[in-house]
Amino acid sequence: MAQRRFENQDVVGLDPGRFVQLRYRNARDPHRAGSATSTKFNLRADTTGAPLNAEGYPFFNLAAFTVPPVGDYGDAGRDIITGVPNLSLNAQLNRAWRFGETRRQIQLSFRTNNVLNHVYINSFGTVVNSSTFGLPTGASGTRTVTCNLRFNF
Repeated sequence: MAQRRFENQDVVGLDPGRFVQLRYRNARDPHRAGSATSTKFNLRADTTGAPLNAEGYPFFNLAAFTVPPVGDYGDAGRDIITGVPNLSLNAQLNRAWRFGETRRQIQLSFRTNNVLNHVYINSFGTVVNSSTFGLPTGASGTRTVTCNLRFNF
């Protein structure tokens, strides 16, 4: 029996924020291996003792981290910063019409991603001595709507 009304499916996703490790570029210390393009580039930043969260900083307190002195390794813990949480709402609307008692059928569906059209910052600069340190470097996608019409026979 064919469906007589539209069917609705909603999906809500919540990402509480991924942990982020702060690091720094090592261009001047010849005793440390690795570069910005190598797989060993994972030099930890140094903490200054300032609180991780402070007024005026949307993601974390930039003054809480610095590059360690030459010859020392940073003491900032792994995954010390929690990333930005985000909420996503997706929806789908489906309807099918059958032609008599045959197998022929038309299906219409609408799919929407990010129904609320709220863009979230999903990454920010974590390299201490970089020009993008603490600034947003990526954002989630905007709303997309897909309409699909299908004929089955």
